[in-house]
Amino acid sequence: MFSYLRTLLLFTGLFASSFAIATTMMAITEFELEISEGEFITVRSAGNAQSQWLETANGDIIVKRSGTWYLAEINSQNQALSTGIPYREGEVVPAEIVFIPDLSLSAALDALESTSVVSQSVAISSSDGVTQQPILVLRVSFLDQDSRYSSEEIHELIFADESSSSLSVAQYYRDNSYQKFDIQPVSETSGTVSDGVVDVALSYNHPNFGSSYGSSTSQLVSDALVSANSYINFSAYDTNSDGSLSSRELGVVLIIAGYENAYGGAGASEPRIWAHKSSISPITLDGVSLSAYAMFGEQHQSHLATIGIISHEMAHLLFSLPDLYDRQGDSNGIGRWGLMGLGSWNSTNGVSGSSPAHLLAWSKVEAGFINPRDVEGDAIDFSLKSATSDNDALRVWLDPFRHGEHFLLEYRALEGSDKALPGEGLLISHVDDWVGYGTAGLQNDVVEHKLVDIEEADGQDDMDLLENRGDREDVYNDAYGQDYFGSSSLPASVDYQGNSSGVEVAQIRVGDEVTGNLSLPYEQLGDNLGYDDGGVRAAWGSGGSVSLVEYSVPSDSRFAHGIDFYSYRNAVISTSLYASFTGGSVSNALHVSSSTITPGWNRIEFSSSLDLSSYSKVYLEITASADSLRAFGIDNMGDVSGNSYIKLNGSFQSAGFDFNQRLLVANQEGGFNYQIPDKLSFQEIEVSESGSSGGGGGSFGLFLILAAMLASCRIKLRVYAV
Repeated sequence: MFSYLRTLLLFTGLFASSFAIATTMMAITEFELEISEGEFITVRSAGNAQSQWLETANGDIIVKRSGTWYLAEINSQNQALSTGIPYREGEVVPAEIVFIPDLSLSAALDALESTSVVSQSVAISSSDGVTQQPILVLRVSFLDQDSRYSSEEIHELIFADESSSSLSVAQYYRDNSYQKFDIQPVSETSGTVSDGVVDVALSYNHPNFGSSYGSSTSQLVSDALVSANSYINFSAYDTNSDGSLSSRELGVVLIIAGYENAYGGAGASEPRIWAHKSSISPITLDGVSLSAYAMFGEQHQSHLATIGIISHEMAHLLFSLPDLYDRQGDSNGIGRWGLMGLGSWNSTNGVSGSSPAHLLAWSKVEAGFINPRDVEGDAIDFSLKSATSDNDALRVWLDPFRHGEHFLLEYRALEGSDKALPGEGLLISHVDDWVGYGTAGLQNDVVEHKLVDIEEADGQDDMDLLENRGDREDVYNDAYGQDYFGSSSLPASVDYQGNSSGVEVAQIRVGDEVTGNLSLPYEQLGDNLGYDDGGVRAAWGSGGSVSLVEYSVPSDSRFAHGIDFYSYRNAVISTSLYASFTGGSVSNALHVSSSTITPGWNRIEFSSSLDLSSYSKVYLEITASADSLRAFGIDNMGDVSGNSYIKLNGSFQSAGFDFNQRLLVANQEGGFNYQIPDKLSFQEIEVSESGSSGGGGGSFGLFLILAAMLASCRIKLRVYAV
């Protein structure tokens, strides 16, 4: 027992200061910079959270050092290094930057981002099915930097209802959730009672850390929460009474007096911070601990921060949605077609971010806002209402077990907050669930094999080639002569291995609705059974570890065809399916096999399907070989099902998390005519003792949960993302 606790303390200490940072990418802006007294030049922002610079109209790269602008060069690490040669003689006048809207500029890029993992509790749901999400806004000022905008203006920005002339964050999420997710101000006694905004005046100067997050960032958050505590009872929001506040129980948002670094980059006025979502070491107030937060700069140069950047980071905070731009900078990802790409900066009035794009259909699925129609049959006619008016989307599975590649079809119209999109028509996304996001996912970082890819209807691959951030010919619209997506179109409806998918979308017509007809690869789909709704979040297991997952057998899918299993390592596993589980032991084996697996998702097909019609429940046991360390992927972020078990001292006990394991079932005995997909090469995960040291870098560590610790002591463990 002592050795277990000693190991626990070792690992706890290893990660105590390691938290992930989720940043916002830079706004694409062009403006006039006063380079010396009365002398202005036109520049544009460029770079990323780690290194920012400006580019002049004639292509010169300049950086600001000690109040002077110098010519710079870009090194192999995409960093701007001063040459020591002043761009102009004389000091730069610290004047306002005059914004010139230009939505045609190519995207600047954000740094790598990983989301820290904590157990999530649901927000409060009302009887009509609407989720009420409490939000606390801390309006933070300093000795040397007052807030420019009033608490009333901040309240309007976040919480205003539909009677307001400007779109608020709350309105944006009501629209995207089809009135099922409602951001509400917390009950507090600061200023206007219960408007959700608490004024906090800190007794030191603005830390001006820009994108260099670290101890000063954590201290700011901690100090602000402590200062706000006299105005709010945090314990009132611990809805599951576990002594810890998740973001879904209470979302904490800080609006920092001064400027937003993501708007203007190197040209942003100071003092400044870069918008991000992260966590601090848990702080206990009113008997409950708080950790996660989102932070924004109050001013976008000459105006109040816009809702796009706030909505983007709150999607990280509240739903753990991943960024859908390319974090490596090799493509523009989904471009301006979604909030989690470059669409957070969309605008129709020249103020970047005032009219952010709707979430892509895929992001809405992950957030729980929509449930697309899974299309089955040989061929069907379809119609789709616009994404701004209805929760309508079609999902066409290339994977017959609904876990892997598929196409998502949605109608994007120039209306509502989508009025700033590049165009309107049928938007087709190519999704591969196996790419993943979070701790072990590559998201949209591999141009040739993204998590979510826009099938650019004109076949030009402009976003992949960094030619633009999206144009009207990315969507299918008969008005543009683009009314077909299939085996002979460009792009073609192939899977990521180049195999024909059998999907044909023809006679596409755009009007009040999008209509067309679909030819499909499968007349009937199978399904996958699992409980890892929070995704792949951590690793578990030592040599010889054993997992067990209980499944209820669906009446309409009585044949088991195989399993999908996520592993962090190369391993040999034994797979057994049992019909009975009593007293911590399984019996009545229906299937036993052995497999060699590789990192990532693995599909293991049974040699022949198993008829489960005689059983109401079955039990999947996986045993890792003696030399297999951390072979099991787990989800410790989503809702715990209570159906996952670990074997301790010869008996199965509840795991307290869920395994990334799926049982593949169908109503047909025979197999499907498809090819098991290849997968992306896995990026090795190593334990690191160092925490995050810069903007967007995120913590880089993996906490190995030892089964013996879970059994021996009831200690809440935090598992950090990679």
